[in-house]
Amino acid sequence: MSEPPKPLSVKVVLMIDSHTLRFDKQVTKHTKIGDILAQIKGGLTNEQKKYEFSCFNDGIRLVENNVIDFYGIDDGDEIEIKALNKPMAMARLSRVAPHEKDYHQIYLNSEKVGFLLKKKVSKVSGWKRRWVVLCRGFLFYYNNPKDEIPIGKMQIKDTYIQFLGSDGEKQFVFQYENKPDCYHFSCESEEEYISWRKVLVEHQTCLISTVAMKMIQESTDFSIVTINKTKKAWLMMNSGTIFCFDSPAESESLFEFYIHESKVLTVAAEKEFTFVHLNNRKSIRFNTSSEYEKWKSMLTDTVKMMGRDIYVDSFITDEYKDKKNIVKEGFLFKEKLKKMQTKKKRWCILTKNKLFYFNCKPENDKNIPFGCFDLLLARVQLTHTNKGENILEIKTSEGEYQFTSNDSKELSIWADLIQRECTGAPTNVQHLQHVTFDLEWDTSGSDPNEIFCLKEVLGTGSFGTVYHAVHRQSNFEMAIKILTVTKQQTDALKSEIDILKKCRSPNVVSYYGTIKIDENTLWILMDMCGVGSVKDLMKKTMENLNEQQLRYVLNETLKGLVYLHSIKIIHHDIKAGNILLTNEGKVKLADFGVSQQYKENENKKAEDFIGSPLFMSPEVIKKSFYNNKTDIWSLGITVIEMAEGNPPNRHVTSFDQLLSVIENKPPSFKNPKLWTTQLVDFVAQCLVIDYNQRPDAVTLLWHPFIVAQSPPPAQPLLDLIKQVAN
Repeated sequence: MSEPPKPLSVKVVLMIDSHTLRFDKQVTKHTKIGDILAQIKGGLTNEQKKYEFSCFNDGIRLVENNVIDFYGIDDGDEIEIKALNKPMAMARLSRVAPHEKDYHQIYLNSEKVGFLLKKKVSKVSGWKRRWVVLCRGFLFYYNNPKDEIPIGKMQIKDTYIQFLGSDGEKQFVFQYENKPDCYHFSCESEEEYISWRKVLVEHQTCLISTVAMKMIQESTDFSIVTINKTKKAWLMMNSGTIFCFDSPAESESLFEFYIHESKVLTVAAEKEFTFVHLNNRKSIRFNTSSEYEKWKSMLTDTVKMMGRDIYVDSFITDEYKDKKNIVKEGFLFKEKLKKMQTKKKRWCILTKNKLFYFNCKPENDKNIPFGCFDLLLARVQLTHTNKGENILEIKTSEGEYQFTSNDSKELSIWADLIQRECTGAPTNVQHLQHVTFDLEWDTSGSDPNEIFCLKEVLGTGSFGTVYHAVHRQSNFEMAIKILTVTKQQTDALKSEIDILKKCRSPNVVSYYGTIKIDENTLWILMDMCGVGSVKDLMKKTMENLNEQQLRYVLNETLKGLVYLHSIKIIHHDIKAGNILLTNEGKVKLADFGVSQQYKENENKKAEDFIGSPLFMSPEVIKKSFYNNKTDIWSLGITVIEMAEGNPPNRHVTSFDQLLSVIENKPPSFKNPKLWTTQLVDFVAQCLVIDYNQRPDAVTLLWHPFIVAQSPPPAQPLLDLIKQVAN
């Protein structure tokens, strides 16, 4: 096996803060970044010396202590080194592993190497020392580092991983799904254990609960606590979903929770999570605090990646009112609409943006709320019935609820306080008596211009006109789209509105309701995105987006796609013109005119062309089967559009020609050398022809281009937005 010659003469491109430095440097196979940085006149500032560094080129990798390994680098090659003012997040890539016989490629792309002790539980033989290489989600193990053919390999995503470091054993246990074999790897030092664990966590799909593993191996207790029964179960987390099984051998889960759609009540004293999702409520209780903290950490990491906060801490009432921001508490009578049940007396506690309810007044922090709902974008309505009864109605993402009280004044106070705690419109902008739960505004024959002040025109088209508007009573700003629709267009418009009503994400435009003026005229009330679309921004400034701006926009767009795909919606028209920006730099997906809802694991068949031609995926152009990854293809084309000003293949004149061009060679940048290899790879990942091999939105959130700055800063985009404001 040949090694790179030493020393090497290379060209170094060093990016630090806002500066880019280029110089020639002699390097060896293992070179400290500090030796390269010594080339800088005047050296680094004390603050810069604390920076982490990342190398972007293929053929080099950054190992511990800022040491670079050079593999596959030749004389005259250029090396890019970027300084980061915070540690770079680890990346997960969906890549095909190198062939087992191609040791050079395995080592070239390795993320971690070292000696570990290995044993297979089903064999009598004991521990054996192996040279282990982690590469692209696979563990390859050899007798020694000089061997070119591995003894074996395992794919991490197919295994459950158990970490035993907390027990002082410094071991990892790998178990394949539906297979009895367990593989143990043991580290020779605590430092090595921590280092391996860090990199393995970034690649794992599922974790085995230590207690669950012992339950299988030693029949110790591990309990899943539900409302009706208590039973042992096998617990795992996969891609933002928690599954519970009777045992690892079961293929059908007892229940599952989509984390992004749930509220999680955490009770550290009881080592318990309670998941509240729509009408479903389950609790998971751990035997040890370490297991509880491990799973809470996993959930927190997953939630951060999705850009949501699902946690609702348990609390006690009197002692911690100030700490928990309790606004009001007391008894109310509660019932859930569309259910045959009588009103039940509940102790309600209103905090910032949340309403908890208990069976009785809680006495300490061990009292778990019977339920809780998030008041974010909740709709509140106080009505007076013919029977003289006052009813407080609240519509949330979990359902519709009614609350009553024997004291009408008390109920009015509750209604007023809940309104104040609701964040975002339409709660802040609506007349309580004028908006139904379907968000249809009843102007009662009055002129809607008396309710809203239409200001400047934001855009026009065949669909109608979009205005910047202000709700007169609350001074709340929004966008109003005024449409003239035919009967044939009504169904399509209804489908778009149904999708908008379903969406609750900071990365998707909010829908505030509709006003039907007459049979053919409709007002649609939506988020005010003052900058317009990314395409609008590019036109106004006559500038394309640079890499920092692209990183931020793509990170936010991907979070929007993760949300849409999680609620089974395909956008179908991702492009710069449908990515809207607010004056504060928030990024929101818009225009759901051709969007579709689908079922779990459903591959739809295209019956017609859907979306904008140059942004359509190959599978849609062929009218073949497709899934939500058609949005990922469109995103890849959008990256090129935002970077170069226009999408590729503008010269084609037919769908057949477009399909022929992209299948012959997937689109890419006109001049890839102008961009970092990470961005070029991001686009290549999006534009994989076979949608089965194309990564999903969650995977792309972990791409090295996105996590090079974690989280990507908004300031570079805000600087561009300021040019429009000025």
